[in-house]
Amino acid sequence: MINSDKRAEEFFQKLDSIGWFESLPVEARTKTLEALKKDRDNGNRPDLSIPGLSFDAECVEDEGIYEELINGLAENSFGIFTPQSVVEEWSEGYEPEIQVTITIKGKKYSSKWIQEGDYISEEFNNLLTKAIESSNPNFTLGCINPGDQCGLYVVCNKLAYEKAMELGLFMTYEGVTDVAKCIDNLIAIFKDKNSNLRLYAASLLSLHLEQGQMDVEYFEQEPPDDDFGKKVAAQIVEDYHSNRLIGRFYEDRLRS
Repeated sequence: MINSDKRAEEFFQKLDSIGWFESLPVEARTKTLEALKKDRDNGNRPDLSIPGLSFDAECVEDEGIYEELINGLAENSFGIFTPQSVVEEWSEGYEPEIQVTITIKGKKYSSKWIQEGDYISEEFNNLLTKAIESSNPNFTLGCINPGDQCGLYVVCNKLAYEKAMELGLFMTYEGVTDVAKCIDNLIAIFKDKNSNLRLYAASLLSLHLEQGQMDVEYFEQEPPDDDFGKKVAAQIVEDYHSNRLIGRFYEDRLRS
């Protein structure tokens, strides 16, 4: 049985080891650990309990939603992201032209796009990233992906976020630049029977496969004897064939 408090502490230590809390107020450490221990609803995904702004990506229906997201992120940024004002303007029509302007320390950051559908525009994420990084180069916008149409915005240490993506500590909307390193790290966690993050690693491995981060061709390579990651991947393809059965695969592995 996995101890949820120990899982929270182990995940917290991984964040701490990559510099997640550098340049953040002291309260960020205590509040993050408290959130990780308190939010048991996220089960095997402690990354979704990192303090930030949860959002539904399919939420753009009425004028004001982007302003609401910006203000919500500011309230959950430990004082790092502090817009003085936000202006959101929509044109008339089925696919309106939207312009959002964020003012920080007297400087304006603005972007304009055509809103196609009701999903949050990538242009909006780019605007948020530019505003955060330009006003404080140590920080960036993190977008954690639960694996569905929801998400979690976090204002975080830029170098630590890049390291977290490299190590596969959470799914992101940016994708993974070094797939092999990411997968190898997750499999190392999954393989460690003393880790309280084994099911967490299994969940992320499953998502990587489902969302195409792990290419089937990567799995079907002849794995070298010392490459445990490729062996596991090949076994998934050979024994289970379908993404829907991957959960059973991981359950079997954890029982072994």
